[in-house]
Amino acid sequence: MLETYKKLIEEHQASSLKRVLQVALEYHFSNFKKLEELAEPYSVKDRMGITSVAVRIRANSEIKLEVQAYINQLRRLKHFINYLQKHGGFEASTDPELKQVWNDIMERNGVVNLLANKWASHRSVDDPKEEESDALHLEVLLNLESTITTWGNGHLCLQIKNYSFYLFHYHHKALKFIDWVFEAIESNPHH
Repeated sequence: MLETYKKLIEEHQASSLKRVLQVALEYHFSNFKKLEELAEPYSVKDRMGITSVAVRIRANSEIKLEVQAYINQLRRLKHFINYLQKHGGFEASTDPELKQVWNDIMERNGVVNLLANKWASHRSVDDPKEEESDALHLEVLLNLESTITTWGNGHLCLQIKNYSFYLFHYHHKALKFIDWVFEAIESNPHH
């Protein structure tokens, strides 16, 4: 009886995460795009006087909160995949794009994992590991929690260490990855 109950909870958790995760990512990405338009550096809007400096400053601060919330959702997925790996041998895809997202989320030095640990959860302060935590954490705080926003190719770019993270370009890859994860679960009853 207990085993049946546990399996039911696991199945419900998987279906709930699949549904909520995609909605949450779409929500944060939609907000991100709106803020990106307001925060964008010198543009036609400036010449027309549409975007005020105060609106741009507020948007530059709030856009990072949307990215942080987005990354936290991917962190939920990482912990779910870790669970699957422990209880069924869940493996990375061989597809290069999916494998890259897997590495970004699952690997210790993956850009999403690094941003989640150092910025979203301040892991290098809360639970330091053998790393260059002080210097790296300071770099994260100066880059990501300041009012300065880095732009590249017309989009917000979060830069840390040797990594650049463009949510605008990453979003479709993340959704494709989530689809793959849950298709793999549904096609393998042992997960």
